[in-house]
Amino acid sequence: MKIKSVIALFAAVSFLTACEKVSETNGIDKAESITSDLGNITSVASITSTTNNETTIKANEKTEKSTDNYNVEYGENGEDTITSETINEIITEVSETTVSENLGDSTLWEHIEIEPQCAPSFGFSFDLPGDWGYESVQTDDEATSCISVYIKPNTESSGFITIEYSRGGIGVCGTNLNEENIVFNGYSAVKGTYGGSDNWDFIFLNDDYSGCGVFNNASEWYDDHADEIEHILSTVEFKLYE
Repeated sequence: MKIKSVIALFAAVSFLTACEKVSETNGIDKAESITSDLGNITSVASITSTTNNETTIKANEKTEKSTDNYNVEYGENGEDTITSETINEIITEVSETTVSENLGDSTLWEHIEIEPQCAPSFGFSFDLPGDWGYESVQTDDEATSCISVYIKPNTESSGFITIEYSRGGIGVCGTNLNEENIVFNGYSAVKGTYGGSDNWDFIFLNDDYSGCGVFNNASEWYDDHADEIEHILSTVEFKLYE
């Protein structure tokens, strides 16, 4: 781009920024600032979305775009000028990119971390969709010997996916049980299934993470939320707090 183009672009963008003009586009409340640097436009978009639980998540993304991709008009002397429509095109494209890359099909996810009340003991973390809820229960002993978290969609009245730590290990019934050694998020683990079910019933970690596990008590709605459950499971991490 010619030097004159850069100057005209910088002047137009500075003018719009000084006037605090804001363009609202798909899922974006504000495009906070637009600056130019030798023909490139850097747009910083800040988004704010609220879930049913009044959880606010902000995502910031920087995207560089050349004005060669947008409409440029020419002045009386043949000089390049950039229009407000061009600025809006840039803001819109940044907005769409930010929503797609940060929210994944517009689903909001919250990172949850559960710490034991009294260390040393295990805790864990996981990501949860904005339209899901959870309940956490711990024992009051020293150190904390058991932590359980029950998670489910807000639309379901019963059934849970349970993430748990129990000191001394977790016991289950062995009748009609099929077990398979797996790697779960990098942990050595055992997956258990009862009665030839298509879905797993529990996943127990081995070795140093003995007593850590996940239970499937959501048979009534598991298939309807399988994609969300799989994503939640992929984010589960256990940690020893000392």
